Amino acid sequence: MTPSDVLARYDSEMRQDPPLEPGIRIERVGGIVRAVGRFNCILYSHLSPESAEAAINEQKTHFREAGADVEWKVYAHDPPPDLGARLGAAEFTADDSETLMAFDLANALKVGAILSDVTIKRIDD
Repeated sequence: MTPSDVLARYDSEMRQDPPLEPGIRIERVGGIVRAVGRFNCILYSHLSPESAEAAINEQKTHFREAGADVEWKVYAHDPPPDLGARLGAAEFTADDSETLMAFDLANALKVGAILSDVTIKRIDD
């Protein structure tokens, strides 16, 4: 698999059609997939430069009118390329950056020096 294949699969399985969680419903509005319920999160967006501003304002208005906080997950490959800056201009506040890591479990993990502040765990659920 190429990195693009991994991102496409992640987007498909975890962002566009995420596993259901108790107390959460998935809503699809235009190029937006959002989780709503015990937490509110825009999981996925696929916006054009022309549609981004309206979509951002629609989501901002929707959650403000609902009296709910919302987190908008932005990945580096999400279009448009300036989505993070557009969200900042719309008064969304960025959290610390996170990193998505994937490893093909069909391959053995290469043993080598591991930094003292790094923990490697196999997560099955």
